[in-house]
Amino acid sequence: MAQNPITEKHSKYIDIKYHLICDYVKKGHIKLYYVPSDENPADMFTKVLGYVKFEKFRNMLGMEFFSEPPKAYKFSS
Repeated sequence: MAQNPITEKHSKYIDIKYHLICDYVKKGHIKLYYVPSDENPADMFTKVLGYVKFEKFRNMLGMEFFSEPPKAYKFSS
């Protein structure tokens, strides 16, 4: 939609702040790329994923799983 500014009945009520993205694309300030769902690590924040996909995306983002907090983060009582 940001790359093709054709107005359709479903896009009629989109907030004005989202039209700013269209202007940035048109001026060449940003480029938008299609990312297939199988390769999109943001899906782990927006969808329920199986363990295999979750682990793949977690690794892509450089996140690690700790069964207990690292010693540097343990609080003394």
